[in-house]
Amino acid sequence: MTTIRRDITTLTDDQWRRFVDALNAYKAAIDPETGMSLYDLFTKRHMESMMELTLFPGETGTQRNAAHRGPVFLPWHRVALRDLELDLQRPEFDPWGPLHNAYYDASNPPEPLAIPYCPFFGMGNTWQTHAVWERIGHNGSSTQGRRVIDGPFAHWTSIIWNNNTQSFVPRDGILRNFRAGSAMPAVPNVRARANAVYDVYPWNELNTTGFRNMLESRHNTVHNIIGGDMLPGTSPNDPVFWLHHCNVDRYWAAWQQVRGMTNYAPNGEGPPSHNRYDQLSHTFLPVTIDEVLDLEASDVAYDSYA
Repeated sequence: MTTIRRDITTLTDDQWRRFVDALNAYKAAIDPETGMSLYDLFTKRHMESMMELTLFPGETGTQRNAAHRGPVFLPWHRVALRDLELDLQRPEFDPWGPLHNAYYDASNPPEPLAIPYCPFFGMGNTWQTHAVWERIGHNGSSTQGRRVIDGPFAHWTSIIWNNNTQSFVPRDGILRNFRAGSAMPAVPNVRARANAVYDVYPWNELNTTGFRNMLESRHNTVHNIIGGDMLPGTSPNDPVFWLHHCNVDRYWAAWQQVRGMTNYAPNGEGPPSHNRYDQLSHTFLPVTIDEVLDLEASDVAYDSYA
């Protein structure tokens, strides 16, 4: 059965509760090998991907890494979304076997649990009052160090990278620090002539043409104006990360419908880990970029591509 990803504000209360319950169970589950929360392993991998620079010999002037600031940005996050989603779909979620609850009946299973998206692009200056915050929790409290004090994830503990000890350390809560007066980016134009190609040399954040860098730049703005835990490489500490990246992937899928499912570049001339047949780094399963280009092959679709 196809997994349908939907706008968070269109979910029924039961659909939203299914996602919340599964994500909270995943956060609480402990990996026996590392002693870390299964959810925190995603945050750890995201941070580690950013610490692995992927440069040409002698290249300077870019912070391109194994998941950002280059062509691999969209495939890497598509895999992260699907890895998490498949874990959450293990009956609703039990890390070691079926979990029987009000939302799962093995003899009559519901539609596959999906990560919802939030359409931040195009919200302009109205984003701070959008209904998404009613569901996921509001801005951080100014009297509690910008800690989120409401919503279904306010009780979480985050993991933070400590440069001095070169290790991840726990910190209570999720932080959000909205940038007042900042506007969300416009809706990406998947038909724009400048975005007709996926990516171009020098394959980094300095490109002025190509779809990937346009979309990644707008993605960066969303992270920056939500602030708090959305700013550093440990940004998956805030579950809004997944709503945002699901929306980013939705626009890549919309672009692919116009430009072709496998219209990816570079095909071999690019930097390490960014070529079409390169294996992705810091993902749970070994997979190449080429293997994840066709979203429909993974039985995933969006309710809207507009």
